[in-house]
Amino acid sequence: MKDYRAAQEAFENALQRKPDSVTAHVYLGRIHEESQRLQEAMEELRRAIRIDPKNKDRAYWEDKVGFWLSKLGKWEEAAAAFEWAANHSKDAHYFRNLGSAQFQLKHYLEAIQSYEEAFRLSPRDGELLADVANSYCELNRYDEALECLSRAIKLAPQSPRVHELLTATYVGLNRFDDALQAAQRAISLDPSNASTYASLGFVYGELGRHQDEVDAYVKAAQISPEDIDTLFRLGAAYDRLGQFSKALEVAERNLSLMPDSAITHTNVAGSLGQLDRYEEALSSARKAISIDPAYADAHLAAGRALQCLKDHEAALTEYQRVLDLKPKSDETLATTLIDIGVTYVELGRNEDAVAPLLRAVELKPEWPEGYDNLGIAYFRLGNREAAERELQNVVRVAPLFESELKKLLLIP
Repeated sequence: MKDYRAAQEAFENALQRKPDSVTAHVYLGRIHEESQRLQEAMEELRRAIRIDPKNKDRAYWEDKVGFWLSKLGKWEEAAAAFEWAANHSKDAHYFRNLGSAQFQLKHYLEAIQSYEEAFRLSPRDGELLADVANSYCELNRYDEALECLSRAIKLAPQSPRVHELLTATYVGLNRFDDALQAAQRAISLDPSNASTYASLGFVYGELGRHQDEVDAYVKAAQISPEDIDTLFRLGAAYDRLGQFSKALEVAERNLSLMPDSAITHTNVAGSLGQLDRYEEALSSARKAISIDPAYADAHLAAGRALQCLKDHEAALTEYQRVLDLKPKSDETLATTLIDIGVTYVELGRNEDAVAPLLRAVELKPEWPEGYDNLGIAYFRLGNREAAERELQNVVRVAPLFESELKKLLLIP
């Protein structure tokens, strides 16, 4: 970095002689910017604006202030600065910056308007249509996003970002084969983009190609080794392949990056449980609970470890804590209800098992586990007819599921 001390001292001396020198404030702002002192740079430009609010360069100054504010995470103030610049200059660049600030503030409809105005001013810039599409994706308006991207790809066919957004849009439309093609095209255009490999991994997972899913996430993690979200997804992909030791390695790697996170300790607990290391799993789950007592998945992990250790009453206590926390995730809630039902069955309290299992299959009618365990409860209550009905539900939703109920009913 260059040494600007002499220049800074010269402009500061100039301001002592003439405090209302717009030129001195602007150049001093530039020096602060080069020295990465963004707050001081912003203050100098704001002083220049206050001294000469009608200066022909004010739109440029406002845009610079907005840029620095965005770097400081002050998006409301940044949006106000960008808005002034856009409204007084009618420059596509300023409208795009305004849209970006509005996007960060989750004001997606306003962002769409700003991006569309930017595109009106610069109608050959396909990236601006990609910005519009990205906002539509955040609103789950995927058909409109696809329409924008169909136009964008004609203007910017070599843009990796357009193809990456096209991947996300096809995912939102459940068009996973199309999403796969878009992701592969994005990677061919930019093989160094970790997020595109992560998107590819997600698509492979939805297509049931779990080894390819792992390979894509591994590549993403190689490019961006400290991306927590990618590592979480990689661990889950290893779980789906039954490679629990590798899932544990990934969970422990995540833990080294986020040692004070209840989520990472809970993931370690889950991987340890899959390896039948229940005491260690319980210890990790309890560590997660000590960090965040309101994290429902930590209590679920503790309950599962306790259940496997045959401490059923303690397991039920943890499961009840999950229910008391009212988790927003249907997956967490349904899993907990199934585990409660299984615990009751293991305790011989088959009648008590029925209600939580009925609620679980209502929440997740596509999961075979709920029907299977509900059928087991009915069978042990002597209701074979109801048990056979639940087995039919198992076969309906997952024909290849390894059903314990089927074994009980002695059906070949």
